[in-house]
Amino acid sequence: FTNKGTNPHGGVVLAIDKRLNAIQLKIEELNIVAVQLIIKNQKYAIVSIYSPQNESLPLKIMSSLRKNFKNIVIVGDLNAKHTSWGCTTINHKGWILAEWLDNIGYI
Repeated sequence: FTNKGTNPHGGVVLAIDKRLNAIQLKIEELNIVAVQLIIKNQKYAIVSIYSPQNESLPLKIMSSLRKNFKNIVIVGDLNAKHTSWGCTTINHKGWILAEWLDNIGYI
């Protein structure tokens, strides 16, 4: 599954085994691709995000997906550095992401 990006080098990709019958979610945002999986009657969202250094994190979309899916995995390159996930420094995007994760009870 792919979606266009904002930089000339491409966009985002998400590789899912065909046996899992993934359905691509319609997201009207560049640099994000998401799929829905149903495994043992449980819905899952798998999301791949690229967030360029000079752009804000897509927190509205991330929050919307979180509200619609009890089980969600977000992966990608968010350009968000924070000591909570092993970085030696914290940047602004890392601080914003850590606050968001803390507010939703993930850290």
